[in-house]
Amino acid sequence: MKSRWKIIVCNCLTGALAAGLHGGCASAVKRTEVCPAGVRAAGAQASPLRLRAESVRRALGEERCAFLRSRDPERVFAVFYYHVTGAVLRMVDGAQLEHQDFWLEEVIAFHADYERNRHAALREPHWIPYYEQAANLRGRRLRWWAVVSPADLTGSTGLIGMAVKAHIGGDLPRSLRAVLRRYPSLAAARGSLLERDFLILNDAFQSAAAAGFSDLQTALPGLRLIPFRRAAAAWAVRHRRCLAWREFQESIAVSD
Repeated sequence: MKSRWKIIVCNCLTGALAAGLHGGCASAVKRTEVCPAGVRAAGAQASPLRLRAESVRRALGEERCAFLRSRDPERVFAVFYYHVTGAVLRMVDGAQLEHQDFWLEEVIAFHADYERNRHAALREPHWIPYYEQAANLRGRRLRWWAVVSPADLTGSTGLIGMAVKAHIGGDLPRSLRAVLRRYPSLAAARGSLLERDFLILNDAFQSAAAAGFSDLQTALPGLRLIPFRRAAAAWAVRHRRCLAWREFQESIAVSD
């Protein structure tokens, strides 16, 4: 009976994806996977700060779920952002980071900037290109996802590239400064004690990129991303993070 159920679910999902649809069975499967009923990762004994960080992951999971159902180009960045946040929280839970509370607060502060810029009335200039590009993609034709090219999404002028530039290039230095103010001992060392953790977090982006591109291929079955484009996208994120860290440190030095 179990085998038959698995076959039915598999056929339903395969048929929906082949048709390029994300309703019915596919939506149910994806929604169960992306939007679990309970806070599983945080655990029953999680601290209030960890639970707040978990709420960020869940909010991004809802947004990712919405993209897989609707293919709204404004939500495409959330696909990758969700996986990155999950990877960071797993590193915290696994005690891979030395300053765990700092990075939990950073997850929350960083996401607050992203969430604020989702609202047109509150949108800052560095986020405008991303939302304009999303509107352009949506305006091409009703089924924009059927004709989207890799260049539309990746690279410096692609939608995901624009979001990386805005969020990592624009928001990250600011959120790091804001959280650092709450940690006098780390601030006294001008953030240098955080550098090891910051570099370790590169691994989170590596694994999240693979999961994000897998989601992208599911939602946009006609998209063909060659390995070079995937590698270039991963390099671009590392480069943006490097620049953001440098700006963060320089701004601390100036404020001193």
